Order: sequence, then C-alpha cells, then structure tokens
Amino acid sequence: MNLLTDRAAVRAFLEESYRPESPRMQVMLGSPIPEVVEEEAVRIVTERGLAPERRLNRLQSRPGESALRTDDVVDFLQRYGHEYCAALFLLSGELDRNRIAAAAAAESIDVGWIDTDLT
Repeated sequence: MNLLTDRAAVRAFLEESYRPESPRMQVMLGSPIPEVVEEEAVRIVTERGLAPERRLNRLQSRPGESALRTDDVVDFLQRYGHEYCAALFLLSGELDRNRIAAAAAAESIDVGWIDTDLT
C-alpha cells in the first residue's frame, strides 16, 4: 500500500506513477481529496505537457451521498481503468483498500492512499 503522508510523498508518487502513454493518460482523484493533492497532480500533469482539465478526473460519490462506495470504485476501475496510470484516494474506513487495490492492479494502475491528516 502506498501511504502518502505529506506533499513531498504525493509528488514522488505521482512523478513515479504518472507515465502517460496512450491510452493511459489520466489520473483518478477520489472525492474528497485534499487541495494539496490536487495541486500536486495539476503540477505533474502540466509538467508532462498535458492539460489537467482533461487528464485529472475526480470520481464523485453518488448524488446525496458524502462518500465513495467501494463497489462504485471497483466498477469504475473495471470499466475505465485502461485509461488511467494512477489513482489517489483518501485513506478512510469507508473504502475497502484490498478490493480497490486488486481492481487497480488488474488494470496496472498505481494507487496512492492519502493520509487523512495531510493538509
């Protein structure tokens, strides 16, 4: 498990994991995600000469819900994982890390788990 506890760790993870090659050109950001994580993702994508508004995708919870569901994340990875290099999720008790990691590994996606204390 890639536990990311500070901004430098997020940057290092993205520098290593985000190697855009067609069709894998995107980074998945699970909502909610700290602003500093999104800032680093924007920086890395931009440094690679790509447009963040096209390459960073925020996976949202269902309407009326405040948190992602594991089943929804796994389903998304199975359907669209072939388009992603990396994914970042907030480490919380609401997501089953093992199921998400297995679904991501099946699609060759690196997953970073953001410490809830990261600001």
